[in-house]
Amino acid sequence: MKLAAPTAEGAEVARGLRDSLNFAREPLAGLTHEERLALRDLLRRMLGESGSQGESEGVGEGA
Repeated sequence: MKLAAPTAEGAEVARGLRDSLNFAREPLAGLTHEERLALRDLLRRMLGESGSQGESEGVGEGA
């Protein structure tokens, strides 16, 4: 078994990213599942990523 551990800098970057995303937690929690899917798909289009429409992986699951 291999052990993966973040460097001190990596842990700081991850903490900063989590902290910067906290502002959206409440507004996003108010969206329906369908609204979260639509938002995800729109953001992917904006970034030029392809993703199949209606895919529910990772959207609102366990959040």
